[in-house]
Amino acid sequence: MRMTEFVQEKREVFLIQLIIDRKNKEIARLNNQAKSEENDLQDREMKIAETSNEYKMTSAQIEAALARARKSSEAATKKRVELQKELKCESQTVALIQSEILKNQDTLEAYRQYDEFLHSIIPNGKDFDSHFQSPETLLKYFDDIEQENLFLLDQFQNRTEEIEKDMTKYDKDMNQYDATYSVLKERVDSLPVVPEEQTELMEGNVHESEFIDNELQRLSNLIYSTFVKCFGTGSSLSAITMLEILEQGMEDLYDRIQYVKPSFRNEKMSIIDKQRHLQELRDEAERKEAQQQEKMLKAIERAKKPIPKKNGKPIRGRMLPNMFIKKDEEAERQRMLERKRIEDLLYGPDLE
Repeated sequence: MRMTEFVQEKREVFLIQLIIDRKNKEIARLNNQAKSEENDLQDREMKIAETSNEYKMTSAQIEAALARARKSSEAATKKRVELQKELKCESQTVALIQSEILKNQDTLEAYRQYDEFLHSIIPNGKDFDSHFQSPETLLKYFDDIEQENLFLLDQFQNRTEEIEKDMTKYDKDMNQYDATYSVLKERVDSLPVVPEEQTELMEGNVHESEFIDNELQRLSNLIYSTFVKCFGTGSSLSAITMLEILEQGMEDLYDRIQYVKPSFRNEKMSIIDKQRHLQELRDEAERKEAQQQEKMLKAIERAKKPIPKKNGKPIRGRMLPNMFIKKDEEAERQRMLERKRIEDLLYGPDLE
């Protein structure tokens, strides 16, 4: 008995020592893991601090660059405004100069025509100053032209009388030709007529042709109404021509609207938007009123209908009984045993 107790005591001591060694190894592993995690944490904190410093330096550089860019932008904007003012003044000056040049060009063109006329009546071998020594020279030239024009007018009247005689003869001949044509036409009409083959269009082609014609007519009417709204008057031009005129007018309007002041343009646009918004509100109110009126009419119509009567017992739906699922105790016990077996394989058997 003493030997058995001694062996049992040694066995318990061995088991306890084994458990203590396992726990010491686990404690050492946890300490090493904690130290490595602490080192990793310190490294991460250093990296975060370095990254934070880099972000701060980058942010400072960006703010400095932004401040410099803002100053340069303000200076450029100020310079642009000044240049626009100078350009406007120069444009006005150029416009005045061009207007004066156009007036002078018109006057120069009139004087050039006078000069060409006077040089054209100078005989060969004479200069301007020697020929026009007095106004009577120009008056004599006008008298000669007047006599020549009277002669030409007399000749024109004579030729007109001859043409009228010829036209009378021509009308007489045409009447004879018309009478001959009428006789020949009557003879042709009296000939027997050969019937022509009548080709019928397919029903689908007829409908497609009607649809295309209706669509073309609708588009033409739309273009015409738009043309009238834009220009205030109708036109006998074709739809394509009116569309090209509208397109050219829109391009001119886009080119001209760039020179309009933005404040004036924004004010006009706000007025147009406000009017459009008011029109949309009116349309929405009218639509809601029409819907309300339609609902009211339908309600009145339903109220006038007789109440349907139900005969017999009402049909009720069939209800299924509640089902209770009983737990399988044997399957639950098997799952617990399988879980315990897996834990023993992973962590070893429990030592009691």
